[in-house]
Amino acid sequence: MNWKPLHDAHSIEQVRVVAQFKESLPEKAVTKASSDVVERSDELLLPQKQKIATGVMSIDLSKQLGVGGLSVPAKQMPPVNSGWRLCRSEDQVLVEEVAFRDIAFSYFTSEYGRWENTRGRLSEVFIPALTKALEATDLATLRLEYWDSFICEGDLPDASEVINQINPAVPETALKGEEFWHSHCGWFEYFGETQVLVNKNIDFVESEIQAKRVKTLKMYTLVEARVEQSDIAGEAVLGLLDQLHARSVAIFGSSITEPYRKRIDLELKE
Repeated sequence: MNWKPLHDAHSIEQVRVVAQFKESLPEKAVTKASSDVVERSDELLLPQKQKIATGVMSIDLSKQLGVGGLSVPAKQMPPVNSGWRLCRSEDQVLVEEVAFRDIAFSYFTSEYGRWENTRGRLSEVFIPALTKALEATDLATLRLEYWDSFICEGDLPDASEVINQINPAVPETALKGEEFWHSHCGWFEYFGETQVLVNKNIDFVESEIQAKRVKTLKMYTLVEARVEQSDIAGEAVLGLLDQLHARSVAIFGSSITEPYRKRIDLELKE
């Protein structure tokens, strides 16, 4: 084999969950929803804490007159710090983060082991705050993103050894490792009546891993539910995340060859 997964047991580099709201929350609602997690940040092993700016751009549209009575163009107002970012870093590299903004709450980790562990962590640092926020607004979308990486160990970085579904527009010379390349594919599907956006991006790039420049195959998988019901919260959000996770695993698993599925102990479910 000319490639190895990023870790011994799996190829996952990063995971992110984003819950976007239908309407932006006022600062008081963000503070109320996130207060318990913010106050317990040290206990929750998220010691780095900072206020963060609103995700909504404000523009002053009031009529202003300049020299000679000419109107002055509308100006963008400075951002308001209306949310919180809690994180943990090691050697100046971000390991884990939870962010509470007026337009979205998000969770990120580069310490992925098993979905059950990530799900438990979400229940601890993310879901309680999100549930409180959803008392003041509704969920618009719920997104789960995975970044997977395979590192070239041999002299023949042939992408087709790992990836079995590659955009036919990618030239043969690129697939054989002579050029770097990017491929993007996206589509919509449904979980029952819930519309789901899927993105699958593949990149052949040079990355710095453990202070070494290595050729790397990266796959980015996004599965995002367009939420319609207004009463979703708590366990229902976790249940929807379970569905997004299962679909993401199926998309990733069907995109890599059987030898590499076996190497990371990934079984495709019928």
